[in-house]
Amino acid sequence: MKAHMVVTRAGTKSGPFNGHPIRLTVGLIVRNEEKTLDKCLSSLKPLLEAVPSELIITDTGSTDRTIEIAQKYTSHIIHFEWCGDFSAARNTGLKEARGEWFLFLDGDEWFEDVSEIAKFFTSGECDRYGCGSYLQRNYRDAAGKVYTDFHALRMFRIYPGVHFDGIVHEGFRWIPPCKFFSAYVHHYGYAYQTQEDRERKFKRNASLLEQSLNDDPSRLKAYYQLAKEYMAVYDYKKAEEIIQKGLEIEKKEPARVWRLVLRYQAVRCCFSEQDFPRAVRQSEEFVRSEDHGEIPFLDCLFLQQQVACRLKQYDKALSAGKEYLDLFRKYQDGKLDNDLLIFADYDFIGEKNREQVLRQNIWCAIQMNDEKTAETFLRELNLSMDTAVADDFGAFAVAANHFGRWEFLSYLLRNVQGANNKEKLAEFITSCDKYLAANPAKREKVLNAVDGADCRDAYSAMCRLRLAELHGDHKKALALLQKFSLKKEDWGSCYSDVLYCAMKEKINIMPYILQIDIDDLPSIAADMKKRHPEFAGMVSDYFDVYSFENVKGLFWSVCLMEHAILSVGSPKDEEKYLKLFKNYAEGAARYVRAVYRPEMLTASNLSSLPRACRFGYYIGEALKARSRTDGAGYLAGLRKSLEEYPIMKEPVTLLLNRFTKEQKQQDAKGKEFAALAIQAKKQIEEMIRDGNLAQAGKLTLQLAKLLPKDKDVLRFRKLTHTEPTMREIASCLPQ
Repeated sequence: MKAHMVVTRAGTKSGPFNGHPIRLTVGLIVRNEEKTLDKCLSSLKPLLEAVPSELIITDTGSTDRTIEIAQKYTSHIIHFEWCGDFSAARNTGLKEARGEWFLFLDGDEWFEDVSEIAKFFTSGECDRYGCGSYLQRNYRDAAGKVYTDFHALRMFRIYPGVHFDGIVHEGFRWIPPCKFFSAYVHHYGYAYQTQEDRERKFKRNASLLEQSLNDDPSRLKAYYQLAKEYMAVYDYKKAEEIIQKGLEIEKKEPARVWRLVLRYQAVRCCFSEQDFPRAVRQSEEFVRSEDHGEIPFLDCLFLQQQVACRLKQYDKALSAGKEYLDLFRKYQDGKLDNDLLIFADYDFIGEKNREQVLRQNIWCAIQMNDEKTAETFLRELNLSMDTAVADDFGAFAVAANHFGRWEFLSYLLRNVQGANNKEKLAEFITSCDKYLAANPAKREKVLNAVDGADCRDAYSAMCRLRLAELHGDHKKALALLQKFSLKKEDWGSCYSDVLYCAMKEKINIMPYILQIDIDDLPSIAADMKKRHPEFAGMVSDYFDVYSFENVKGLFWSVCLMEHAILSVGSPKDEEKYLKLFKNYAEGAARYVRAVYRPEMLTASNLSSLPRACRFGYYIGEALKARSRTDGAGYLAGLRKSLEEYPIMKEPVTLLLNRFTKEQKQQDAKGKEFAALAIQAKKQIEEMIRDGNLAQAGKLTLQLAKLLPKDKDVLRFRKLTHTEPTMREIASCLPQ
């Protein structure tokens, strides 16, 4: 069934808004929209409150909570029996509208902000327009990261006879001029969860569009929409066939707008098929077919540049990029036919796309060794807009490196600073530090460029400190450190170089540590290790001079020493390595005892402690056992600490092996000593039998020093009259 409902307005209403009782009617058609309808209607609420208006909802057969949700916002709900015709459903709401204007949307769309639209009506600006178009942001993924914006014609002044037509992708005859809003709705209708969802929507829309063309083969909009449906399921051959049929119809019944839109769609088909030679050929023919520029040409030129860059045809890419920028300026100045925006959706007409073209132009100029052109486009980049600073940094860094013009980076930093945007500055810092890490040979040039920007922020100060360290200028480094900001907000993981330099200069860093959140300390230590090859040696040397006893200082020293130990791998200097590990182990043990109450450090409660803290406890127990020569306790503590914290396998295993070796050596010495003692006892026995008591006494006294409580030695002393004197006995008694 196809419904063409004619709505007559002339003379039927009276009221203050050009004969209407209210300014605006908002109309929705819905069906089973319980997941999004509340979000949709709540986004409309500020508009409905600001403007004399009404809300009409047409339900086409919901079986979920849609009606219940709708009733929270309006009592004007129309129950419509679905007949396979979207226009018929729309027209039921339009027929009952009392507003001067009609705004329509679907239940799976919701506004980000309606203040611009509300002002349009409350200020009276609406009296100068016949219709309006806001943006529909169509997401391609559930996360909402990939999307395209389409200028949806969704608002019009109600006039006699206005109505919706088209059984799908419904439209209406609109009266110019059109107001283009920057306000947008979120729409996830094309963010398909599965291929089956995509196919289901395609079949529904395609069948309705084919029915529409059977009813009226001259509907050029239906050819465009049907071709889009086939492109959505990647059937580009079928899409091209439909476009060609539409163009044949247009030849008989000329319609400039639809000719442009269909030809543009044909070009997009070629690019989507990746038939690049044919795509470029068709695109170039299309762009040259008109005497003046048109909005669809922006997409064509953008794609031409992309293809030429891929084929390394840098002169062609640069030419297409320049043409794009010239046309974009005309678009911005309102010199193109903006009405084309509401007939088709375009992917590459935004400010961000302009920035992409500029970066491609810069890249092409670099490949062509054209320094002047590269610099021109670098300075055209809009560094104050909401684009990724990382992309801008990449373009400037490549140009700076290629032409040896490192002042390009100074220019970029000054502009970022001028934007007074903390997020942008943070992006610059991240990008710059990544570049420094990846290009150590360029370190001095980049640091000089940052210094040359003559900025007074903490990052620039740190880069000057890096330069002083790089040049070995300890005096300057110390002077800079003394002036360095201690404001908490200036600290981040990339400021690890400040701490590194301070430690290298043997400065007490506790004033700095107190300014840093304790949760950030591990990442700063890790960053320090990553940036500096000599990190482990510096840490070892520093803690030969300093030790920290307060909890935060202990935690910091443990973090540093742990990273230093792990960075060594297989140590060349075992003594220095084990000395560092002993300092780390003692610090970890002290930290655990400082943080946890004694009742937590029991066998029943230890399991609730973090793994690193359990390690600190057990390694501390091992060290205590070692100090009281409790070999078994020492071994047990080491083994338990290794079990709890396997990342310390290298040093703990080294200690285990050393202790095992020591035990074996002691056992060997014990056996050797026992053998020698037996031999000495035999000699003394023989001397006593031979009556050589004086010589036997001397040997007995020597043996008594080693075995003072041995039964044989005590007997020998009695026989040789060398028993201990009272003074000797007294000296052995506890004092």
